[in-house]
Order: sequence, then C-alpha cells, then structure tokens
Amino acid sequence: MGFSLIELLIVVAVILVLAVIAVPNLLRSRVAANEASAVETVRQISTAETSYSISFPSVGFAPDLASLGGPTAGCNPAAATACILDGVVSSGNKGGYKFFAAGFSGRCTYEYDICGERRSAVFQQKRRPHVLQRYR
Repeated sequence: MGFSLIELLIVVAVILVLAVIAVPNLLRSRVAANEASAVETVRQISTAETSYSISFPSVGFAPDLASLGGPTAGCNPAAATACILDGVVSSGNKGGYKFFAAGFSGRCTYEYDICGERRSAVFQQKRRPHVLQRYR
C-alpha cells in the first residue's frame, strides 16, 4: 500500500549518515587535486622560464609571470608577451593558489655565460594557497 512514516524517516536518516561520511572525503580529495594541480603548474612555470631564457638570451629569465603569457588570440612572441603559458597560469591564480615567478637582474654566475650585459641570471617561483585553513 505504501511506506509508513517511520520507514521513510529511517531511509532519510541512512542517507544523511552516508552524506556525513562522504562530504569530508570529497573535500579532502578536492584539496589533494588542487595541490597536485599547483605542483604541475610550478613545473610548467619552471619549464616556461627556461624556454623564455633560451628564446630571449639578452633578457634572461622573465621579469614577471605575465611576461610568460600573452593574449589568447593572435599572440606574437616578444619579450613582454612570450606566449609560452596560458592566460590562467600567467595571471597568477589557479585552483585556489597564487603563483609568483620573477627573474632577477645581476651579473652572470656561470663561467660559460657571456657577462657583458646585465640580464636576469636567476629566477624564483613560489606558490601558496589563497586560504590558509586546510581540511584534514
């Protein structure tokens, strides 16, 4: 004939218990996915900095993260917009993390470099989460 009110309440209670168990696991998996994405983005930035320094040897490493990117359509590679990274990464924000990369000017540190001109001889990159609270 139908379900009684008690039976329906038991089913709802079971669903709520399963949801209480599942939600923290989903949050943890989302944090883990964002962390993995951030690690891959740091690798992309590192590779882009190396490509930039090879493509523009007179400049050295890119002065900022935006120099590694460029417009999405009709990008012409130049020192100011190298078109190596996509717009999301070169904006500095992705997946809940902020990214930073910058080249620093200075004398060359390797004997085989041509040190006649000042250029960015090293670069630094960092990542940090937007939100300091973490779910564990």
